[in-house]
Amino acid sequence: MFIDNVAPEKSEWGLFMNRVEKLRDDSHVCCLTVSRWQDLFDKFGLTEEKARLRKKRFAFSSWVRRTAESEEQVQLVESVLLHADEETARSFDIQIDGGKIVSHQIDEWMVLCTKGDINR
Repeated sequence: MFIDNVAPEKSEWGLFMNRVEKLRDDSHVCCLTVSRWQDLFDKFGLTEEKARLRKKRFAFSSWVRRTAESEEQVQLVESVLLHADEETARSFDIQIDGGKIVSHQIDEWMVLCTKGDINR
């Protein structure tokens, strides 16, 4: 069983998501797309048995403060979300109230795989 946040297949949105995550959490490396995960699973002999992609909403304040180390970092992440172009803001369903980010959503992928020939 594998559960993780995944980047959108549209590369600009994936870059946006990973930029926001890196600004929020310096330890962030990269959210991969579902198709990239599927390529890796195939490469290592894993067969996808069941999968579910769902939207996961984050309340901005608690989400950003889990890893941000300063108020300046919080403000930088918020600024990037506030200045997202209209299509990106719709894709991440960025909710704004009074000029402040309230919430946004991303995709979470859950997949159950089985291992084929272990001598592969």
